[in-house]
Amino acid sequence: ENDTEFREMDLLFTIELNQNPTEIYQQYQSFFLTPQLLNPDETVILEPLINKNSIEGSLKFPQGHVNPDKTILAYQKAFVKLGGTIKTELVISVEKKQDKIEGVKTSHNHYFCEQVIICAGAFSRQILLDLNINLPVYFSHAQLIKTPPTEIKLSTIVMPATTKRLDTEKQLTAPQMTNIWAKSNDTLQGDVLEAGAVQFLDGSLCLGQISQIITNIDARIDAITSEKRIRQSIEQVLPVLSKLQGSCFFFLMIRRPPRSTLFPYTTLFR
Repeated sequence: ENDTEFREMDLLFTIELNQNPTEIYQQYQSFFLTPQLLNPDETVILEPLINKNSIEGSLKFPQGHVNPDKTILAYQKAFVKLGGTIKTELVISVEKKQDKIEGVKTSHNHYFCEQVIICAGAFSRQILLDLNINLPVYFSHAQLIKTPPTEIKLSTIVMPATTKRLDTEKQLTAPQMTNIWAKSNDTLQGDVLEAGAVQFLDGSLCLGQISQIITNIDARIDAITSEKRIRQSIEQVLPVLSKLQGSCFFFLMIRRPPRSTLFPYTTLFR
């Protein structure tokens, strides 16, 4: 009963100049919804902001889109309406006696309960390890540029037609790679830059994404370097957007065993 800004729109996976459109297209034939292969001219009809000289074509998918902040707020309001109570307190620990979870200790109270649901994003990994629970929960450090509302209108969601990010994260979270997660450190294990963009109904945009595998959840990221890299990549595909005012924004992307072939990720903003 709250506005999540849900809308249906086209998702374009841009195919880079050094990629074979037919081969890329074949990679997506196993999906429940198969895409439509577009040449550069057909692509810019759907998305006039794309530089057609920078692509071999694109894959068109139907896509549903929501505003994540408003969607979270809608869930919270529905939760309260159904009788739930929301308390904002710093959680110190999940209390466990032998093999039984007893509740949660916060900076102000002890909450006793039969079950605890941990929804702490990338921080869930350490919480679970502290409880001697080893689950395949991993994360990557991601960066993008957020812009203020603009009169420039993006007609679609634009992403690169590459599985490099998914392949990199899958490789570095495979069972045989458990050793790199055994100890938190600042070593860069993987780095993927994607040139993409999505616009919200208020006209603001999220541009690009850098995904880095660093096992230290508190690793320091160079915002200036990240912003420069993102703008350079956007300039190739969506040049008019690359000059927009905006600032680098950091978030953690948690990876879990996939339930969806296309999007096995949950994004957690901070």
